[in-house]
Amino acid sequence: MLDLMLAASDDPSVPESKKLSDTEVLAQSIIFLAAGYETSSGTLSLTCYHIATNPDVQDKLQQEIDSVWTEEEQVPTYETVNELPYLDMVISETLRLYPPGKEVGDKYTVVGVLIHTFKLLLLQPFGNPSACSHKRTDR
Repeated sequence: MLDLMLAASDDPSVPESKKLSDTEVLAQSIIFLAAGYETSSGTLSLTCYHIATNPDVQDKLQQEIDSVWTEEEQVPTYETVNELPYLDMVISETLRLYPPGKEVGDKYTVVGVLIHTFKLLLLQPFGNPSACSHKRTDR
């Protein structure tokens, strides 16, 4: 992302009024780092918690990982990890139970046009994750 911002700020085809200053690039980099760190670490922590508290899930996930990671000295590639369907399901379920953010909005009709407004709320639970009340009851 930093490379893209720096390239765009030096690109001669971009009008001067649209280019980011060095201060703006720095500010955006800090925001990307902070936002990415908090949501990723929270999701990974909660995923580990649920894997540890559900031995059947842990066993099934371990079997899936062992089936593709046959050489202990060789670290699995990004593509290999992306091809693990059960791991994807485990992480997706954690994100469903504990979304890192939630869009909350209102709808207004002005002159026959429906307008949506929204705010993004960060919802990472702290402490005991099982105390979070964001669980679907319809399944």
